[in-house]
Amino acid sequence: RVWILLSRDAVYAEQVTLSVRDYGVGFPDGFTLEQSNSLGYRIVTLLSRQLDAELEVVTDSDPSGACTRLSFRINGQQDDDILDASDINLN
Repeated sequence: RVWILLSRDAVYAEQVTLSVRDYGVGFPDGFTLEQSNSLGYRIVTLLSRQLDAELEVVTDSDPSGACTRLSFRINGQQDDDILDASDINLN
């Protein structure tokens, strides 16, 4: 089971956070992204650089599972709560 949430900051509407959580065994004690050799985390790290985003591995929340957050800004404000891929500038 995987939980994915895309949310917009209540105060700064241009700030978006993408959270991905699973309910597996979680991260090992002391885990950091720098230690990870997985292709998935290498791709996410490259994406975070392209978006000028903050990438966070959450190790202190619910111990049953892993959670990763990617926070970034989008160009312009939207009137609705639905973000389209065209709203995100990848350049």
